[in-house]
Amino acid sequence: MRDARKQIVSALITALSEVGVTVYTKVPKDTAYPYIHISEIYQDENGPKNSFFYNYDILIQVVYKDLDSKVSLWNTVNSVLAIVKNDASLSLADDFEVMETTLISNSETEIMTDTGILDIGLIRILIKVEDKN
Repeated sequence: MRDARKQIVSALITALSEVGVTVYTKVPKDTAYPYIHISEIYQDENGPKNSFFYNYDILIQVVYKDLDSKVSLWNTVNSVLAIVKNDASLSLADDFEVMETTLISNSETEIMTDTGILDIGLIRILIKVEDKN
């Protein structure tokens, strides 16, 4: 069993940076809004022992603060969805290959904090990866 999270996150950061919003895997305390946060990654192993493949369930958060209208949030979410569309367009290193990318869900939430209101687009995707090694 190997772990492709490093390669997946690297490919996602490269792809999601095209949206024009900063992408984080660990959000700094004093960050500017909006930003994209690759936050949760769950890995499952499948396949016969001589031909592994892995399922990566990933949560991508699009975070805005103190919006008057959610149109900006929805536009950025649509841009992210266009990048993580249902195909194998992400290119991975180290003999890992994306077999399939599937949208699991797309929702949003609003959180009140001491410093303002956060509007968050929640995009959960499943990336199926084959280990060619």
